[in-house]
Amino acid sequence: MGPVGAWGQVGLSWVG
Repeated sequence: MGPVGAWGQVGLSWVG
């Protein structure tokens, strides 16, 4: 997993 995967989780938390 790269930075994109980590950012994906952060984005989900942001919108969540």
